[in-house]
Amino acid sequence: MFWLDLMPDMAKLDGQVVGTSRAYVSEYRPWEPRTSIPELKSVMTELIETEKKSAYIVYKYFDDMRRNFCEVNRVLKRNGVYCVVVGENTFRKVRIPTYRILARIAEKCGFELEGTFVYDVINRHLDIPRWNDSRIEKDHILVMRRHRKPTDDSL
Repeated sequence: MFWLDLMPDMAKLDGQVVGTSRAYVSEYRPWEPRTSIPELKSVMTELIETEKKSAYIVYKYFDDMRRNFCEVNRVLKRNGVYCVVVGENTFRKVRIPTYRILARIAEKCGFELEGTFVYDVINRHLDIPRWNDSRIEKDHILVMRRHRKPTDDSL
């Protein structure tokens, strides 16, 4: 939308995209980390030891992706296929098994994981600068099939 000049205010766009690093005290101070996904629980526990805001940012990313998966499930035809490219990432020196967490979230949203493809990121044509100096070394392609309606509306 920014490139098409449909949203000229970049700051407004940054606060609305999945994976934003913006978080306000009023959002994360009252927040308590809750999830039934063991890998996400482990990441949040490690992050919250140093800074609650970081744990909240990671949680919000996965919750935004949960909403995305559930919405795609809603509009995708029965047995439709949905593919997502996911980078392995490190945040605040904590390695995040992003593709594993997203696969579990997708299952909650009614998808069945049909396959995962992994490749090393060698050529960084779209190397986006990251404020925490993390680099994505591997990409995972999750191939999912719409199996049923979502069964759970939380992480």
